[in-house]
Amino acid sequence: MSYRSSYLAVSLLISAGACGCAGQTNDASIRTSEGPIAGSTEDGVRAFKGIPYAAPPVGNLRWKPPQPATPWKEVRSATAYAPICIQPGGAATAEGFYGGGARPRVQSEDCLYLNVWSTGAPSAARPVMMWVHGGGMLAGSASNPEYDGANLARKGVVVVTVGYRLGVLGFLALPELSGESEHQVSGNYGILDLIAALKWINRNIAAFGGDPHNVTVFGQSGGSWGVCYLAATPLAKGLLQRGIGESGCTFDRDPRLKEAGLPNWNAAGTTFTFESAETLGEQWVNRAFHEPVKLDALRAKPASDFAKAIENRPNIDGWVFPHDLYVTFVNHQQNPITILGGNTADEGSVVTRAMPDEPKPGSLEAYKKLLEKQYGPEITADLVKQYRLNSDADVRRGMEEIFRESRQVWEMRELVRLTRQSHYPAYLYYFTRVPPGMNAERMGAYHAAEIPYAFGNLIDKRRPYTEVDHKLSGIISSYWVNFARTGNPNGPDLPKWPMFELSDQLCQELGVEVKTIPAPHKAAIEIFDRYEAPRLAKEK
Repeated sequence: MSYRSSYLAVSLLISAGACGCAGQTNDASIRTSEGPIAGSTEDGVRAFKGIPYAAPPVGNLRWKPPQPATPWKEVRSATAYAPICIQPGGAATAEGFYGGGARPRVQSEDCLYLNVWSTGAPSAARPVMMWVHGGGMLAGSASNPEYDGANLARKGVVVVTVGYRLGVLGFLALPELSGESEHQVSGNYGILDLIAALKWINRNIAAFGGDPHNVTVFGQSGGSWGVCYLAATPLAKGLLQRGIGESGCTFDRDPRLKEAGLPNWNAAGTTFTFESAETLGEQWVNRAFHEPVKLDALRAKPASDFAKAIENRPNIDGWVFPHDLYVTFVNHQQNPITILGGNTADEGSVVTRAMPDEPKPGSLEAYKKLLEKQYGPEITADLVKQYRLNSDADVRRGMEEIFRESRQVWEMRELVRLTRQSHYPAYLYYFTRVPPGMNAERMGAYHAAEIPYAFGNLIDKRRPYTEVDHKLSGIISSYWVNFARTGNPNGPDLPKWPMFELSDQLCQELGVEVKTIPAPHKAAIEIFDRYEAPRLAKEK
C-alpha cells in the first residue's frame, strides 16, 4: 500500500464511525438559484444534503470545467447524500486505515453535490465554513459521519461540505484536452469544482442564513491542500476570506522526487508542472489501455475504468495557477486571506505503522542512500545527526520523524509564516492528544486525529472518549468557529492563543492541556529550509 493510496485509507477511517440519529422532519425548504429544495430539521438544525452545484461531469463534460446545473421547478428533496466521486476501492467494504471496518459507499461520476447545515434564519448572515475532504485528491467524500456539520452549526456557523472530482477524472492533463480548451490547458478540474462550489455559496448561502462575504475554507490532508490551492488561484479571489489548513500544503514541487525513484510516500503532495502533467497523462493512458486512445473513446469508457488511477495531480497551468504555489506565497501574490494552520504530533505513523506493505529501507545504509537521492549528501549528513540515526534500529523512528517534519510540519509552518510575511493574521497549532482506544499506542496523535474534535463529532464507538476528549473537542471547535467569525480563534473561556509572529513563532498545543508553546521542531525546520532555498532562488 503506497503513501498515495494511504489517503484512500484515511478517508475510510473517518467513515468507520457510527452515530445514533434521532427522528427528522422534512419541514425545511429553501429556494436556490437553480430551484427549490426541501431538507430536514433535527434538534433545531436544518440539513440539506445532495444539492447539485454543477452539472454532472459525464459524457462530453468529462474533463471539462464544471458547467451550471440544469434548473428545476418542482421542489427537490435534499435529505440524502449524493454518491461519492469515483475513486480507488469501489463500493466494496475495506479495512479502515487505523483498524476496524469501513462502510461501503456507492460511487458515481455524477458527484458534484454539496451539503449544508444551519440554524440561522435567512437574515442571520452567519459565517460560512466550507469543508474540503481529505484523501489526497484521490479518494474520500463529503459525507463521512465525522464531517456532519450539525454540531458546528449549533455554534453559530453555516457548514458546507463539498464533493469534487478526484484522481484521473479530476486532474487528467493531455495535449488533446488542452487543444480543445479556450485557455489551451488541461487538468485541475477538481480545483475548478471547488471554485464552482464557492461561487454557489456566493449566490445562495444567504438563503441558508450565511454571509457570502465571510467564507472560511477548511480541510485536512488533501483537503488542506485544497485550502492552499484556493488561496493561491486568482480564480477564487474574493470568494473566501479565511482558510484553516490541517496537515498539508502543496509547497513541495520537486521533480527530483520522481526522478530519484523514491517510494510513493516521498512524492505525495507534489504539484506537477503543466508539461509534466501532460506527459504523465499520456503515459497513464498508454499504460492503462495498452495503447494511445483518442479523446472521444476515452470519454466513452465507463467511469469505473478510471477508479484505480492515482497518479494525476493539480498542475501549474498558467491559468488556474499562474505560478508555483510556494513562489506565489513568497512573492505575496496569494489571495488576501487569514490563515489558521497546523498538524498532529504523529503524522509519520501513517508511513511505518499503518502501511506494513509499503516498501521501506531495511537498513540504515539503505535509508541514507534514499535520503541522499532526495536531499544530497550535505543535508543528509545534517539529517543523520539531527535525527540521531546511528543504527538500523533507528530507521523506522527516523522515517516517521523526517516524514512528519519535511512534509506536514514544514509545509504548515511555511503557510503560516508566509501569511504573516504578507501582513495577514495567522495562527499555528500542534495537536498532541492521542485518541483513546483502538491502536492508540501504535498510532499516537495520528494523521487525521483532530478531525472529529474540530467537528465536535466524537462518535466512533470503538474509542472510549473521556471528559478530556469532550473538553478538548469543545475548545477546538470553538477556536475554529471563532476564527471563521472574526479571523481570530480567541473567545470567552478559551485558553488564549497568540497570533503567530516571525519574532517569537509561538504555537498553540491542542492536547490534554491546551497551552501556548514555542513552535516545535525548529532545528529540523531550518534544515528543510536550506533544502528548499536553491529551488526557491531559481524559481523566484
